[in-house]
Amino acid sequence: MNGEITFDALLAYVPLTDAQMNESNKKIAEAYFNNGKVFQNELSEYYAAILSYDSLLKRYPENENAEEALFNLYYCYKKLGRKPSADSVLTVLNTKYKDGKFAQAATHQHAAKGIHEEDAATKAYENIYDLFIAGKFVEAKAAKAKADSAYGNSYWTPQLLYIESVYFIKTRQDQQAKGILMSIQGKFPRTPMADKAATLLDVLSRRRQIEDFLTRLNITRAKDEDTVLNAAPDTAAQAAANRRPRMVRNDSNMLVKEDTSAWARARAKERALGGPDSLQLAREKHRDDSIAALKKSHGDTSQLAAKLRTLNSAFTLMPDKPHAVIIVLDKVDPVYVSEAKNAFGRFNLETYYSKGLKTENASLSDSLKLVVISGFPNADEALTYLKTVKPEAPRDIVPWLPAGKYTFLIISDANLQLLLDNKDMPAYRKFLSAAYPTTF
Repeated sequence: MNGEITFDALLAYVPLTDAQMNESNKKIAEAYFNNGKVFQNELSEYYAAILSYDSLLKRYPENENAEEALFNLYYCYKKLGRKPSADSVLTVLNTKYKDGKFAQAATHQHAAKGIHEEDAATKAYENIYDLFIAGKFVEAKAAKAKADSAYGNSYWTPQLLYIESVYFIKTRQDQQAKGILMSIQGKFPRTPMADKAATLLDVLSRRRQIEDFLTRLNITRAKDEDTVLNAAPDTAAQAAANRRPRMVRNDSNMLVKEDTSAWARARAKERALGGPDSLQLAREKHRDDSIAALKKSHGDTSQLAAKLRTLNSAFTLMPDKPHAVIIVLDKVDPVYVSEAKNAFGRFNLETYYSKGLKTENASLSDSLKLVVISGFPNADEALTYLKTVKPEAPRDIVPWLPAGKYTFLIISDANLQLLLDNKDMPAYRKFLSAAYPTTF
C-alpha cells in the first residue's frame, strides 16, 4: 500500500463487489488446496492435510480443484489406515466425478505416470526408513543413494532426515549430522521435527563438554545392603521415588531390588530345595491373589475371574501396588531405543516434573526392547498417564518413530521383575488382556 493510510485507502482493499468476492474466495480456496498438498507431499502430515482438504471442500465444494482434493483426501485416509473414511470419500468421488481421471485412478488403483512415480518413491523411502530404524545402516545408505539418483531428495520427510542425523551422530560424523539437522529447521519450520532438531543440535554442540564431564565423573555403585530410604527427603517427588523399589542395572536388564511377589519368592525357594512343590504352590497363590485383586478393583466379575483362573498365569494382578508404563519396541536399533528413552524422559521432565517419574531402558531379547517409565503408585495412575501420552507420542514425543514399531502397556513392579526374568512377553500380553479386556 502506497500513500497515506486512511479509511478510504483501506476500504479499497475490502472485496465488496461480486467480482471482488469471487476473486477473494478463489485465493482462499487455492490456499487451502496448496496447504493440503504441502502437508501431504512434503511433510507426510496426513492429519493436517485432511483438515485442509476438508475445509476446502466444505467451504468451496465446487472449486476447480475439488476432484483432485477428493482424490488426495482418499489417499491420506488410506495412508492412515482409515478404510471406512477412505471408502466414503471414494463414493463421493465416483458420484460427482465418475469420468474424471482421479476418480478412475482411485477406483482402479492405477493413475497417471506422475501418481505412479509418487507411489514408487514413497514405497522406496518407506523401505529406507525401516532399514534405518532396524539398524541396517549399510543397506539403508545404499538404498538411499539409489533412490536419490532416481527421485532426487524431494521425497525425504523430516522424520527420515532426523533418523539419518542420529545415525551420523552414532558414527561420530558430527558435521554431516549438523547439516541435516539445520536443513530440517530450514525446510520444515514450525513443525515438531524442527523442535527435535533444535534440541539435538544443542546437545551435539556440547558433545565434547558432556563426554569430558562423564569421563571425569567418579561413579560409586551402591552396595546391596545400602538402604534406599533417606532420613529426610528434600522433596515430595524424592520421597515418592524412595518408597518405590529401587531399579538397578545388571548387564542389559533392569532388576527390582525389592521383590515381594509370591511367585518370585517361590522360585528362589524351589531353586534352593530342588523340588517343584513350592513352585506349584506359588502358582496357585498367584492365581488366587489375581482373582482377589480383580474382584476388589472391578467388582465381582465372575467371567473375568474365571478367565484369569483358566490362564494359570505366573503374573499377578496387583492394581493397588506400584506400577510402570512400558513402551515395547520391536526390531528397533539400540541407538533409536536410547533416543526414544531420551524423548520420553524430556517429555516427562517438562510435563510431569512433580511426579518424579523415572525413565530407563531394558532388554528382553535382541529384537525386543523396553522403555520403562516407573513411579506410578497404582494401576489407575499408570493407565491415566498412558491414555494421555499415547496420542501425544506420534505427534510430539517420537514423531520420527513409525507407529507400528512400538506399543504401550502397564505393568506392576513385581510383574516387571518377573518379565525381565522369564522374558515371556506373549504370556504377559495374554495376562494383561484378560485383566483389562477393554483396554489391552
